[in-house]
Amino acid sequence: MSRSVNRLAVGLAALVLVTGCGDKGESFTTVEDLAAAIGCDGAPIEAEPQFFTESGFSCTVKFGDVNAYWFADTDALRTWEQVGLDAMAAWSGESEWPRLIGDRWAIEGSRTNLEFLRLSVGGVVRDD
Repeated sequence: MSRSVNRLAVGLAALVLVTGCGDKGESFTTVEDLAAAIGCDGAPIEAEPQFFTESGFSCTVKFGDVNAYWFADTDALRTWEQVGLDAMAAWSGESEWPRLIGDRWAIEGSRTNLEFLRLSVGGVVRDD
């Protein structure tokens, strides 16, 4: 294999690793695992489903308070997100809603907090 082909292969592999990692975030088995991963182990878990969530919790991390939610599947997560965006636009007039989105979980908080948490659990920060 020539050097240029080798470099191209290494570059493409690095691109796959960079773009593939973090998009969905860590895959946690339980909401308790998510809580532990962000430093909220021991936070009381609200197990009653509401607004498309299966469970959730609130706690304080390095840069302030966060609310975290657990979903049955990605469809429930996407529905929760869309309903939240629609409600925000209709009622509050707010233009930003910072949230960190994983595979079956979401965390709300300040953008600073979410960027900090993203370093340990992955995911995508959205604020549209």
